[in-house]
Amino acid sequence: MRALTVGSISHAEAPDTLSRAGEPAPYSRRGPGPVFTPKPDIVHHGGNVHAPWSGGTTSTNVLAPNGTTYASFGTSFAAPLASAMTAHVWQSLNGHPNLQANPALVKALMVHASQLSSPAYTGWERRYFGAGLPQDALSVLFDRDDSFTLVFEASLIPGAWRWRKSDYPIPAVLRHDGKLRAEVIITAAYAPPLNATYGAEYVRANLELGFGVEDENGFKGKVPLLGEEGTAGYEAEQVEYGGKWAPVKVHRRKFPNGVSGDAWALNAKLMLRAFEPPLQEALRAYIVVTLRATDGDTRVHTQGLQALQASNWVRHALPVRVPIIV
Repeated sequence: MRALTVGSISHAEAPDTLSRAGEPAPYSRRGPGPVFTPKPDIVHHGGNVHAPWSGGTTSTNVLAPNGTTYASFGTSFAAPLASAMTAHVWQSLNGHPNLQANPALVKALMVHASQLSSPAYTGWERRYFGAGLPQDALSVLFDRDDSFTLVFEASLIPGAWRWRKSDYPIPAVLRHDGKLRAEVIITAAYAPPLNATYGAEYVRANLELGFGVEDENGFKGKVPLLGEEGTAGYEAEQVEYGGKWAPVKVHRRKFPNGVSGDAWALNAKLMLRAFEPPLQEALRAYIVVTLRATDGDTRVHTQGLQALQASNWVRHALPVRVPIIV
């Protein structure tokens, strides 16, 4: 439940392969996980399969113990690629004076980077691809010029109290006639309390998350939009389609024509299951939000930093070192 689960996709294809490049590898398990938990979290390359289930030119070149090489395939090759990248990210954060590297933070960054480098998958596609394929450690830690990303460490207390970051800094270039014209990509990860004695309800806390507009009537969520499949209705529908009780939340929405709103906010709330005892301390969640231009405008990052500086929020640069691969 708390692990970073890695699926496999094919990186190359041939006339006799069982999948095409970029498609889920036929040996990789698809999700969802237990009680519709979104799994896998991300994917990486594990080699393609040649009919009838044999290695070949599009598989992974493997070094054998005797020094020879052979062609093979499996998620056993995809997972080390993802774990090596994860280790680079962890090391880049290690020693941060104001933020301690931890599994939930690194997991949020890896899943978010996979979103940024992949298309917006449907719920059905996420059962094979997860959030997508992360490119490299640098793309996890640094923005592109057309994007503005903030990472929040939220201390959540169950109950009516909500964590909120209001008057959210918006790059000026993304505002058009009172509307936000951008793609909003959000990832959150946290380590909920678990209790196997409750069976299917063993995850005991759920994070409710939204990015939207504040006005005199309160907060109106835009990502996700209230009424989307899985955001309301019966509990079973929220679990199956909305990722309720899942320790990773993935939200994404593009507004090519803009969406009205002057004051934007990020909103989070923690809910415990019935009869779950109060937490001894606040639960920490890590929320990553990217605002990305829909037209590739390269002024977004610079103007985002300017808006952040004007907000007077307490802020720190994320990485303390840069991974260099030789």
